[in-house]
Amino acid sequence: MADDAQRPHAGIRCVESVVARLGEARTDTVLCLHTATRVDHVGTGDPASAPSFTCGR
Repeated sequence: MADDAQRPHAGIRCVESVVARLGEARTDTVLCLHTATRVDHVGTGDPASAPSFTCGR
């Protein structure tokens, strides 16, 4: 299963771009990057592999 709507590294590059522009200090408390295997673009897939979308802060 894969995300057909977004290339694999597009989300990572987007987050890196935002951090580069605004700085880590400004983005650290409001921006998190989540990756999940076996979950498609709309969040379906194997429920056992569904991530918890919290930053852990």
